[in-house]
Amino acid sequence: MKTELFQDDLGYEFLPASSHENPEYTSLVVHLRPHPTERHYDPERISCVVATAEGAPEPLTIHHPWPEPAPSRLVCGLIVLADRKRKRVEALTFGGELSIVCHPDVTICHFTSPAPILPLQEPHTVVDHLATEVQAVLAERRAAWDMKKQTDLFEQRLTAVDPHTLYHALLIAISERLQPLAHHGYAPQQKLLHWVNQLRHAIEALNPHLPHLSDLL
Repeated sequence: MKTELFQDDLGYEFLPASSHENPEYTSLVVHLRPHPTERHYDPERISCVVATAEGAPEPLTIHHPWPEPAPSRLVCGLIVLADRKRKRVEALTFGGELSIVCHPDVTICHFTSPAPILPLQEPHTVVDHLATEVQAVLAERRAAWDMKKQTDLFEQRLTAVDPHTLYHALLIAISERLQPLAHHGYAPQQKLLHWVNQLRHAIEALNPHLPHLSDLL
């Protein structure tokens, strides 16, 4: 990967998909340098969740320099950038790929996904509310597997599921979860439900037979 991928030598950048049918961010590029440039936000390390060779999710912290190959498959969860001043930048991924290229002066990390990568840069936005709902729905599914004492199976399924299929299934689950609240006039839920249904229907127009979340996790 080339460092020219960045505009104006930013510390990180969200990039849109190449297709106009899917304009959301589907790529995140991060530069980790040995010293802050003081020209922009300077990430010092990145935390994310990746799949091990055995197919289990595992936390990964990336820093500069990065001396060894990293697992290339992302698992659904947060990508967290942290700088030397403890300021955080967060994004939610539904899974995808990670590539790491290390040069003497910079380590370049490129996160890509067939599903949106959601930047969580402003609290109380519709994107922030969607991320909260995603985490709540996944916690409910994990708890259901915990009750059956099959947490490992849940983790294996979460690691193996196609990111775009998971994204769509989560939209359906969130839509069903929000429907009663929105019906009773809760404004934030109404706004989020409207947006979620728009996203969901756009996907279903192209593929109406994607599975329900309970069939995946």
